[in-house]
Amino acid sequence: MKKLRTATDNLESLLAVVSIGVILLCAPQAPAAQDGEDNHQEQENKSKVQQTPKDIERLVMQVLADTDKRRDPFVKAERQQQRTVATYEIQERPRPQSGLGRYDIDELDVTAIWKETDRIVAMIRAPDEKLFVANVGDEAFDGMIVEISIEGKYVKFMQKLQRVGPQLPGQPDVKFEPKIVWLSR
Repeated sequence: MKKLRTATDNLESLLAVVSIGVILLCAPQAPAAQDGEDNHQEQENKSKVQQTPKDIERLVMQVLADTDKRRDPFVKAERQQQRTVATYEIQERPRPQSGLGRYDIDELDVTAIWKETDRIVAMIRAPDEKLFVANVGDEAFDGMIVEISIEGKYVKFMQKLQRVGPQLPGQPDVKFEPKIVWLSR
């Protein structure tokens, strides 16, 4: 089946090249010129026309030789991933000994949200069952609280991620992504 497909490809390529050559040979020539300089150009054009069949033969041989590099248009191409994407993760640094800053955002649960006279606060439970009253601007280990919503029942953090791997042009060393922790009941 593969040999048949290769033979068909060769015939199609040969037919395409020959048809292009015939079109070039049958193309109308420019009218005869009056000046001696134009006659010189006309002679150069005639010599080019005489060289055209050799060029066509060379082109046909080149196309037939390049059959290994071409692919079947009806077979899905396998593409290799060429794009390199920067990866980010939580920056390794010493953790605080106490407070909300000891914990990653993924470890925290929101247990309550309420409104005080001048602000909205949230009660956050850590994995070791410690409770913290948090305000906008308080920091966890890998991010900071940017919004507390009573209506939406969530606390929104801005998580800080550090680049891992090679330096890529146009991509920052630190990236901030929003991370929402929903009120759990």
